[in-house]
Amino acid sequence: MLTIPYHFSIISAMKLSTKGRYAVRAMLTLALNQKGNPLSLREISRREGISEKYLEQIFLRLKRAGLIRTVRGANGGYLLGRKPREISLTEILEGVEGSLAPVFCLEGECERATYCVTRGCWERLFKIMRGFLSSRTLFDLCQLSNLNYSCHKDTKTQSVDKIGIKTKG
Repeated sequence: MLTIPYHFSIISAMKLSTKGRYAVRAMLTLALNQKGNPLSLREISRREGISEKYLEQIFLRLKRAGLIRTVRGANGGYLLGRKPREISLTEILEGVEGSLAPVFCLEGECERATYCVTRGCWERLFKIMRGFLSSRTLFDLCQLSNLNYSCHKDTKTQSVDKIGIKTKG
């Protein structure tokens, strides 16, 4: 029986980790709270039901990626590093996950690249997946949330339907 090492499994490579999903949720919490007041890790943890210790690890990566900033002091906490419409889901996910390539051979040199029949499929999948995630921002998620927070004030003539397609409003 042929066994494939875990790190080469297509299925495991195409699933987002908990770290990636939690990072998007935490960033959305910050985006929905953009009234100028920082949110503590404890508050984000409480709102999202995510372990504070796990959020610390995620926020270290998000900070390194320049997606969040910290405010020190008694009323300190975290704020977005940029406006919600300037932060794509790709940036968040790559900030905590690294490459989103569905197979490892797309991340660097591949000895089979010149004759691999399946490589083109994986490249196309990656391009579509990355294109979709790059076209969605925290602002889009704010609109989908149906909550009346400050990121809604930036709405002009576009709205986003339930599946994330922009329509004229």
